Amino acid sequence: KRGLKCPSGLTPNSIRNYARYFNRTNIIVGLRHPVHWFESYYNYRVQSGHHILPPANELIDGQALGVSVKKSRFHLNLVGLGKTPMDSDLEWKLLLENTDMTAFDFGFVPTSMKVFLYEIGQLADTNITRAHQFQSDLGRFIGVDDLGEMVKINAAHKHISQVAQERTISICDEEHNYLREVLMTNARDVSRWVKLFFLDGADVTYSSRWYLEELLNKWEYDPCIDQGN
Repeated sequence: KRGLKCPSGLTPNSIRNYARYFNRTNIIVGLRHPVHWFESYYNYRVQSGHHILPPANELIDGQALGVSVKKSRFHLNLVGLGKTPMDSDLEWKLLLENTDMTAFDFGFVPTSMKVFLYEIGQLADTNITRAHQFQSDLGRFIGVDDLGEMVKINAAHKHISQVAQERTISICDEEHNYLREVLMTNARDVSRWVKLFFLDGADVTYSSRWYLEELLNKWEYDPCIDQGN
């Protein structure tokens, strides 16, 4: 089996190319809470040597090296796969509210590609039975009987320059309160759209729906404030 890992692989242009040239491709989509996602992506860019990245708060409306708060509205890419009905006011509200987009900005390409969706918390599930079920479900989707042990990479020993360390952010710092507010608005919209529409979409599969929804329910809360949720 062969695969490609690409964080920007679900742009409208990419989906059109998949549908036209690789329509038998299956897609695995991993979702991460937007607050954690933004902090990780920003710091990844800084640690990769891009020390001139603008201050994080400037990326609420702007973008640099692919880092942008607007990109945390993950459902705006997922909807392009054409898996949901798009026939309710609520779905359109979750997509369009809190953006400057209109319905005319969307390009839908109904595809025959199958999708396996997971929330990143499922990769660190301490429930042995549920973790084995996840592994089995993912293996069945890929077409592999035994995936073996999940590979965990410890980045703690990675060398990071002093300059990079000084430029990384802690998203829970008070200076990023408004940044998190915007990310949390996006998190709630994505979570609700996925639970209400995408999980029931054609050719969309997952493992342990109730647990997946439990993890997505946590997106209703700011992880820096509601640590207990």
